[in-house]
Amino acid sequence: MSPKSKRLIIGSFVIVVTLELLAVVALKFRSFMHKPLGPSLGYSTRSAPLTQHKPPQQGPAPSMLPTHAASNEASGSQPLCGGPQVMTILAVGSDYRYNTYIYGLSDVIKVVRVDFVTPRITLLDFPRDLYVEIPDISEHGGITHGKLNQPFLYGNPGLGYYDGPGEGPGLLARTLDLNYGVQPDHYVAITMQVFVKLIDAVGGVDVNLPDWELGKSPGIHHMDGEQALTFARERPDGTFERTDRQDYILAAFWKKLGDPSVLVHAGSLISAFYGSVETDLTPDEIDQLTCLAQKLPKENVEFLYWPQGLFTGTRIHDPVLGNTFIWDVDNGLMRSYVDAFNHGQWPAALHSGTSPNSSSVPPNP
Repeated sequence: MSPKSKRLIIGSFVIVVTLELLAVVALKFRSFMHKPLGPSLGYSTRSAPLTQHKPPQQGPAPSMLPTHAASNEASGSQPLCGGPQVMTILAVGSDYRYNTYIYGLSDVIKVVRVDFVTPRITLLDFPRDLYVEIPDISEHGGITHGKLNQPFLYGNPGLGYYDGPGEGPGLLARTLDLNYGVQPDHYVAITMQVFVKLIDAVGGVDVNLPDWELGKSPGIHHMDGEQALTFARERPDGTFERTDRQDYILAAFWKKLGDPSVLVHAGSLISAFYGSVETDLTPDEIDQLTCLAQKLPKENVEFLYWPQGLFTGTRIHDPVLGNTFIWDVDNGLMRSYVDAFNHGQWPAALHSGTSPNSSSVPPNP
C-alpha cells in the first residue's frame, strides 16, 4: 500500500472515530443535551460558498486543483443530511492534564472543512509555534503577540484575560481569523486527560508501527492511555513527524472500536467523552455530521500540507516566553493558501501523502 493510501485511510479513521463518538454521545444524552457542551464562538456562520476561486498568485505555489465542490454547485447539487453546504470546524487538543478547560495551551490545532455537497472532508494543520498577533487582550500586560498555542490559554477562564465570546476556542478562532483568514463555524476541544481516559476506556490500543519510532521496533505494541499519550507527544524529529505518531494512535483506536469486545467498555467510553469534551456543536449538527460520515468514501478524506519551505525555524525574544523558537512565515502568502482552502481548493502537489519538508531550527521540547 502506498504512503498516500495509508494516510487517506488513517485520515478516514480520525474523522469517523470523532464523528461516531459525538453521535453516540448525542444519542445517549439527547434527553437532556439540549444545548452544546461549550460556549459559542460568537461568529455568524461564515463558511465560504462553493464557488470557483482563483489560486494564490504570490510565491511559488503550484497550480490549484478545485475539489468537486465547484462542479457540484454548478450542477445544482444539494447538501446531504440536512447540513449546510460547508461547515468549518476548529479542532483543538489542549495540553492541560485535568478534566477542565480553565487553563491549557493548544497542543494540536487543525481546521476541518466539511463539504456536505460532494461530500468531502479536508484537514489542515496549523503549527503551534507560528508567531501571531493576538487580539483583544492588550490591556493584560501589554500582550499583543505570541505563539499560536497561547490564545487558547489566554482566552480560557483561568487567567481572566479575555472577556469576549467563546473563551479559549473563541480567542484562538479570532487569532486565526486575524492572521490567516480562517473563519471557523464551530469547534471541538479535548484535553490530554480525555485522550488518556478514552484509550484506557477501551482497554488500551495495539499500535502497528511500520518503522522504528522513538526506540520502538516495527510491529505491534500495546499501549495504555499514558503510554499512548507519551508516544503521541514526543517530537525528537520535530513537530511534523509527531503528527504521524498521533495518526498511528488514532488508527489503533479506530480498530479497537471495531472489536465486538469493546462493547463491554461502552459505558466508560461514553462517560469519558461526554464528561470531558468541549464543543459548540448542537445535537442536530452532530447528527448531520454523523449522517455524512456514513456516506463519505474514505478517499474523500484528505490531509493537506503546506508547501515546502513556507516555514523557516528561528528564535526571537518574546516578552512572555523569553528566547523562544518560532516558525517564521510570509503571512500574506499563508493567507492566500487559507483563502484557497476556504473555497475547497489546494495545490495538487500538497494533498495527502506529501511531506512538508520545512526548514527548521530544532525547537526545545
